[in-house]
Amino acid sequence: MAFTPQLTVPADTDPYFIRKQYGGYSPCIQGRPEKFPGSPLANCVGLAWGLAAEREENPNCNIGFVTGTTWPTNAWHWIDYPNGRQTGSTPQLGAIACWTNSAGTNGHVASVEEIYADGSWLAAESGYNGYIFRNRTYNAACYYPGFTFQGFIYLNWPEDPPLPPSGDTDVLYPIALGDKVRIIGKGKASVDGGGNIAYGIGWIRYVIEIYENGGYPFRVGFRDGRTTGFYRADALEVIEHADAKPELKKGDKVEITRIGNANSYGTGRKAYGVGWRRWIKKIYPERPYPYQVGDTTGTTGFYKADALKKL
Repeated sequence: MAFTPQLTVPADTDPYFIRKQYGGYSPCIQGRPEKFPGSPLANCVGLAWGLAAEREENPNCNIGFVTGTTWPTNAWHWIDYPNGRQTGSTPQLGAIACWTNSAGTNGHVASVEEIYADGSWLAAESGYNGYIFRNRTYNAACYYPGFTFQGFIYLNWPEDPPLPPSGDTDVLYPIALGDKVRIIGKGKASVDGGGNIAYGIGWIRYVIEIYENGGYPFRVGFRDGRTTGFYRADALEVIEHADAKPELKKGDKVEITRIGNANSYGTGRKAYGVGWRRWIKKIYPERPYPYQVGDTTGTTGFYKADALKKL
């Protein structure tokens, strides 16, 4: 099944984000500030429960419910009540991340919407007495000021775990050594199919070795040799061929030919400058907008390779 990240505030007509007293499904408390009468937003629990329930296709979703209750508990207690769902320390699409404060009296929950190659991930989240909705990038350590990360609760999907959207790239075969790939299916811990299941769905990695006679022939991981797992071809989507990589490097003078973004993750405002001539100041090779471009006065923006013409 395809996965659609939540990049905008949920619709006012979505019953998963309307409280039960107002004819919706949400068992959560009233949001503050309230988006509209009957809305569970702004509140991190209201957003996280709604996204989890909608993705599980279950109006009676019990994620975060203390045993014997019919409503989700405070965010700091969610990790103790997955209620039939698995938990772990690795982000997966749709999973609910959980934090607690040092006193164990308050917490935060957020949903995983995108996962990046360096282990960071994009959240959809809300904040009681704060903001109704926002997307925010967390690092691989899930650092949140003033809080301690507890873990992820993985959803009980009605079908197979979701695949990330393929974007505007095509799936290209055969897969070659060095290709940049998105993991879209499960793998194994060894080339012969033995050992534990290797997950990582949604992660972007590289093909670092190929075994022609292996049942799971593609060893996938980081360029430095660290292995994520072994996969079959149908579990990998090629997003950039090794032999098609543009020859762009730090210090190159370039002309901007397309719109970029205000940050390397692509979650900021649009970065313009089409027609401008600048330099590549830094490269983040595993991020969606890897090329930081600017001049001596500062940064113009972050761009994809096809948005830059080498001069």
